[in-house]
Amino acid sequence: MDFTEFSLSPAIMRGITKLGFTEATPIQERVIPIVLQGVDVIGQAKTGTGKTAAFGISTLELLEKFFPQKKGIVALVLVPTRELAVQVTNEINALGEFTNDRATAVYGGVDIARQFSALRSGHRIVVGTPGRIIDHLQRRTMSLSDIELVVIDEADRMLDMGFIDDMKLILSHVPKGKQIALFSATMPQEVVDLAKRFMGAFEFVKASGDELSVEGITQKFVTVEGRSKLNALYHLLSPRRPCRAIVFCRTKHGAQRLSGFLYQLGLETLSLHGNLTQNARDKAVTAFKASKDVVLVATDLAARGIHVDDVNVVINYDLPEDEKMYLHRIGRTGRIGTKGEAITFASNLEEAKAIKGFSHRIGSQILPIEVSIEKVPFVRDAPAAPRENRGGGRGGERRGFTRGPRSDGRGPRGGSRGGPGSRDGPRGGSRNGPGFSRGGRRPSRPAVYSERRSFG
Repeated sequence: MDFTEFSLSPAIMRGITKLGFTEATPIQERVIPIVLQGVDVIGQAKTGTGKTAAFGISTLELLEKFFPQKKGIVALVLVPTRELAVQVTNEINALGEFTNDRATAVYGGVDIARQFSALRSGHRIVVGTPGRIIDHLQRRTMSLSDIELVVIDEADRMLDMGFIDDMKLILSHVPKGKQIALFSATMPQEVVDLAKRFMGAFEFVKASGDELSVEGITQKFVTVEGRSKLNALYHLLSPRRPCRAIVFCRTKHGAQRLSGFLYQLGLETLSLHGNLTQNARDKAVTAFKASKDVVLVATDLAARGIHVDDVNVVINYDLPEDEKMYLHRIGRTGRIGTKGEAITFASNLEEAKAIKGFSHRIGSQILPIEVSIEKVPFVRDAPAAPRENRGGGRGGERRGFTRGPRSDGRGPRGGSRGGPGSRDGPRGGSRNGPGFSRGGRRPSRPAVYSERRSFG
């Protein structure tokens, strides 16, 4: 269905056209007319189906056509994470570039005083995380008395994160009978109960089933010992350049260290994890979107909520905890009808069996491949972060780029005891290993990752 068939306002059509959208996705085709009729809707749709544009276009058109003069916060969008709040806000503002409406993002981890002024600016669309929305309601710096539409995005994810009571509290501040649009990839009973409590008669749109789709994603796995994982990762990424890749690690320190190591091996890298300040995380996401040749090393923080099109490959450097998280991770690629590639590392027989279990439970083949583990030399030093840009924890960032290992031979900065992304391995590495000794001079020859050492 062409967007022109929705009879949208000219200003909104200009924004849609500028973004290059022509054909509506199935979720957009079904949701937009329902919202514009003023009917509550539940949309079951996986990420990557265009649901953000579905409720973004609906919200803008609703305000433009039916509430052009109404003041205050007229539309509220609830999302589970800070990163998603920023991305949804940016997408709504891009779609509404030629309208008089703008969205503002409200989330934790940043100075709340700045948000006071943003809320006073008169923006009629607020996108926020539950905790910070409640904070503003309790401070009486936000009122929901003028609300006409509430959008709840990724309701199942908010349930997983323990936000169900927060959502109930927020909805209790919304005048009864106002329109609600709820979106969820899966439909657990708690989400259904929430809908029954706060929504009137609603339309149910099922654009995808309970199981997240892996259609369009080629899935593979590599069996490689922990001590050779870094070499294997480099040999997977290097021939695919230029590419936009996401590499998932289990721990925050593992992601920080691995990003630094890859940078020293000549790749452009960014890190995204909970030890970075919100400012650093925002910069990392922005830089990742802007580059066509970059590796984002992330924890599961990025598995849901980071919506970036044209991610060429997702690599599970550390095995996800279950098939559900596996699907959410690899769902960062192959979005909206594009092709993608997902590669998972198995460090031992137990992990290889777990991957076969994933394959069986999701009903999709994960094929074995081989990759070189040839030694890879460092080609440059890791960048040092300016003091004012350092992130939380012992790591830091410089415009989202990680600091990586120290340049004075004292071993990696702020990492775990083992190698990148691992809990295993000797603390600080070998005493005489280049770049990993506890002290002394920096080695004169390039540091080389050797299969004989355990880097995890």
